[in-house]
Amino acid sequence: MNVLSAKYNVWVGLIVSSTYFGFMHLLNPNVSYIAVINLVLTGFLFGLYVLKTNNLWGACGIHCSWNFFMGNIFGFEVSGTNTSVGTLFDLNLVGNPSLSGGQFGPEGGICETIVIIVAIIVIIYLDKKKFFKQCA
Repeated sequence: MNVLSAKYNVWVGLIVSSTYFGFMHLLNPNVSYIAVINLVLTGFLFGLYVLKTNNLWGACGIHCSWNFFMGNIFGFEVSGTNTSVGTLFDLNLVGNPSLSGGQFGPEGGICETIVIIVAIIVIIYLDKKKFFKQCA
């Protein structure tokens, strides 16, 4: 992201790196188009986090924490993969898989799409002067 941002602009860096992040999950089991969209949006959110904090390790920590809590604590599938380990809670996603994520886990549902978009808007809004200055 940093190299593309330096050579072109921040938008190119964010879009290319977040798309790459989403496409890295294309071969995961039970992947859907909603899941890929959510993963691209998550990559964009992580990119914004890095721009805001100048800290790549924080984004890595958030990603690892998400995977750990979804699989080991709540017992959900993590990006389509069933962790098959003991969990603190054994929750099941029920209802319409387009909303809940179904067999892919919460990342595959529209509910997460809404949460990610709100988070992106909040991050941009909280630091819009810095963000748009970098994007110019």
